[in-house]
Amino acid sequence: MIRLLIAGAIQDPELATLLHERFILPRRRLAVAIIDHAIERGELPDGADSETAIDMLMGRTWYRQLVTGARIRVADKSKVVNLLIDGLRRSGKGDATGSSW
Repeated sequence: MIRLLIAGAIQDPELATLLHERFILPRRRLAVAIIDHAIERGELPDGADSETAIDMLMGRTWYRQLVTGARIRVADKSKVVNLLIDGLRRSGKGDATGSSW
């Protein structure tokens, strides 16, 4: 169903606005708030970027659903969330990767 809505939103600006305001934005705000609360509680460092983290998480999800059609399994979600949390924890320490590129 979501695939059809997104496909329709590409052609219909009114549908795109409705989809963004009623479906995407509320869920995004909730996800960002969860990360921001973890920062406030000291579970993640002050430098953690909740907006980028959600972009990364949802980007992967939408890519799998819309482009590859691959199933998203619970085990995959857990692995991705753990990697994301690890990256967020490192992000408050400067360069999250430790690499020089």
